[in-house]
Amino acid sequence: MTVFLLFEYLKGPSSFWEPYIGVLPKATFLALFTPSEKSLLETPSLIEEAQEFFDTLEEEWEMVCKVLAMYPEHFPTQKWNKKLFLSLFALVCTRCFGWGLPQSCLVPFVDGLNHSNKSSLKI
Repeated sequence: MTVFLLFEYLKGPSSFWEPYIGVLPKATFLALFTPSEKSLLETPSLIEEAQEFFDTLEEEWEMVCKVLAMYPEHFPTQKWNKKLFLSLFALVCTRCFGWGLPQSCLVPFVDGLNHSNKSSLKI
């Protein structure tokens, strides 16, 4: 799903998904915390789990690089990098529905369910 999001991101304004991608917030997760940020957790098992996940991400990145390099017409090497991949991966992890099911998906409409166009603030 991250590769799909990267593909659409690289299309820019010609992508059907561009309006959705354009409003997504910056996402991060524990595996991408710096060592000093992780040490603030003071929980060795959580720090260890974050490191294991980070190692898995490194393996994923290496595999993805090999595949993307095979399709330069869709993934020009000068337009993507590890930082972009990891930021899109974090978005998928924080916005994906269906983990553990046969299929998973992004549901743009769901992002708006916890928002309202009416302000509850009384001035």
